[in-house]
Amino acid sequence: LETMRLLRDLGYQVSFFNVTSPQDPGELARLLEREGFMVVVSPYARSLRDHLEHVDVPYDAIMLCRAPVLANNFETVRALAPDAKLIFNTIDLHFLRMEREAALSGDAETAAAAADMRRVEIAGAEACAATIVVGRQEQELLAELAPAARVSYLPYVMDPVDETPGFAARAGAMFIGGYGHPPNVDAVRHYVADIHPLVRAHAPIDFAIVGAQAPAEVEALAAVPGVAVRGFVPRVEDAFAAPRISVAPLRFGAGIKGKVVMSLSLGVPVVLSGVAAEGMGLTDGENALVRDDPAGFADAVAALHEDEELWQRLSDAGRAFVRARYGREGAAAIVRAMLDGIGMPSRTALRPFGLPPGRV
Repeated sequence: LETMRLLRDLGYQVSFFNVTSPQDPGELARLLEREGFMVVVSPYARSLRDHLEHVDVPYDAIMLCRAPVLANNFETVRALAPDAKLIFNTIDLHFLRMEREAALSGDAETAAAAADMRRVEIAGAEACAATIVVGRQEQELLAELAPAARVSYLPYVMDPVDETPGFAARAGAMFIGGYGHPPNVDAVRHYVADIHPLVRAHAPIDFAIVGAQAPAEVEALAAVPGVAVRGFVPRVEDAFAAPRISVAPLRFGAGIKGKVVMSLSLGVPVVLSGVAAEGMGLTDGENALVRDDPAGFADAVAALHEDEELWQRLSDAGRAFVRARYGREGAAAIVRAMLDGIGMPSRTALRPFGLPPGRV
């Protein structure tokens, strides 16, 4: 959404198309339309091919988000929009996350799938006009593996919020994420099994698991004393209003973690693993607490939860870190430079597409 806002603010008409389900996404569509975006849905387009065959005004650029979307739609887009610049937004390098999962689990099928994904993402980065990564380490990795690719580092865009509840109005620890994503399932299972008992030995600190698509193995964690499974929340920001700290005990993954950026932006200090901190530029003890062993992680959770002075210092430092590193002004300059680098024309006004308002 923030990337779409940046493109809109640079003068582009931005359309949103969900390749997995082109049905009307309901409230999501209303949100996007209120912000000036066009939402491409059935019956105006039943597929991406259908849309590209009938759109009145050709696109200057098409951004394909995530490797499976790139792999499944690249040939269609190239054939039906030959003049559009293709931008591959990786979200994270899937192959890197999958390789780490395979190393942790020892699963041969995951390792084979990771090797296939590596080939897809490297080839996609080289074939597209521009590629976006969200972590510096991923930019460096692609520079080595795909030297012909034009790779831009565009971290999550988020300005801090200064007025949020303080230390005394909060309690407990929280993990937030979507549980269709394997690293998040592994993280909460790891926390409840290996870290939560050690935390509770220090103090009765409850742990909330927040987010959609929790499988049965995550739902079952609610049977553990001091653990609650909250499920889906309509507004992510609201989930951060009550917990005193957030945790990110990820053992594998890639990219930078939106859950961490958002927590810091809302003044909620974070205890996180090295994998979760990777590529973000965080400094242990200065703007977050980074721990990998369960005992050290538990000690950090208990200390941060109980020490108001430490909590306030990291809360303030987290907001300052987000303001300096993830603010909109810097991100806008990155996007403009990326577009300049691939020869995208400047736009000074939104352009109509000739179909009913709000429905391209």
